[in-house]
Amino acid sequence: MVPEQDLILRLRHFKRAETAVSVLNLCFESLPEVRARGQALRDRLFEQLERACASVKAECRSMSNGDAFVLLPVAGRDLVRDEALVIAACLPDERKAAVSVPEGLVLRFRMPQDYMPLRERTNHYLEAARAAETFGGSVASAEKALQTEEAYGPLSAWSLSYLEQWLGNVSIRRYVRTQAAYTRQGTTWEVAFQEYAIGLGDLRRAHFPHVDLDSRHGLFLDLCRTLDRRLLEEMTENAPQWAGQAISMNLALETVFQPIFPRLCAVLTRPQRACITFEIHHQDLLRDMRRTRTAIDILHREGFHVLADGVSPDLLPVVDFAALGLDGCKITASSEWMETLRQPAIRQAMDRLPPTMRRVFGRVDSKEALELGLDWDVKIFQGWLLDDLATGEK
Repeated sequence: MVPEQDLILRLRHFKRAETAVSVLNLCFESLPEVRARGQALRDRLFEQLERACASVKAECRSMSNGDAFVLLPVAGRDLVRDEALVIAACLPDERKAAVSVPEGLVLRFRMPQDYMPLRERTNHYLEAARAAETFGGSVASAEKALQTEEAYGPLSAWSLSYLEQWLGNVSIRRYVRTQAAYTRQGTTWEVAFQEYAIGLGDLRRAHFPHVDLDSRHGLFLDLCRTLDRRLLEEMTENAPQWAGQAISMNLALETVFQPIFPRLCAVLTRPQRACITFEIHHQDLLRDMRRTRTAIDILHREGFHVLADGVSPDLLPVVDFAALGLDGCKITASSEWMETLRQPAIRQAMDRLPPTMRRVFGRVDSKEALELGLDWDVKIFQGWLLDDLATGEK
């Protein structure tokens, strides 16, 4: 039995008994020190963790990829103190004096109420372990795995693990695409900025055509995070080609806390950074408000602009995007959303946005959406209809 299966059996026992347990998922791979120094540091941190768990009578379970789960039954213990001791044991020496826990190191679950999301998390580890056991760890093995029958159907933790492995080790340069966003200048449409993104459709058709991608699925957002990080790496390597131009890029929130972000800052002057807008998907923004505000503060401090991306119109009346300190929102204005856009509540929500916030209509594919946006004083539009209009004027 692999350790992931053993952990799942233990969690089922706690669920049946309705036992109150604090479960800490410790993701050592999230630490830049572990990624840089490898297995030796990971082994030392796990030894420290085992000693800490023994001192507070907690169970420690190692996963096949080197991460760990710690199980702390709540009854009869000072939970805050014991959790702090366990987490402190997972920090490299250079982080011992830090006030805050590194982003991404710890995920907390409470049993029994968090049993289902915890099972999803452990299933991710289980499927990744099975995949590694079957195909090994090379790029060729990952590409081979994505062509097997197991890859057919919806994106799963199994196929995602191989996609992440493959994407992390191949060049994606030929799949980088641009699409202009436009602003109206008199009777003509002028380019406001160029958006850079990875052409996921082309990438899928070429390398993993059997994997079905559903943007509503949580794993799809995980895949997008990997793509966004790879895009930022590619853009950083080729900064002289675009630095100083008005551009936008998709950005996964967690990337702000990873080593690639300071590397990007290092190759750009502050005036060049002012030309860049990062588009962060609204689901990413709304997962953890404290983390979101910290990331936005860092981006602004470094001189970048930030937009909420993929904002469907029905979110505008219920989410206060201005409170996050964003510079703007990109609102989906495709045909399937027109009926919603026409509702008075949406117009009222648009009017409540501060005048300093940029309003961008994205995926515009009808003149009705364009006319509605102009009537609402939207300044920037993007979509194939705008591409056609701008091309027709030249």
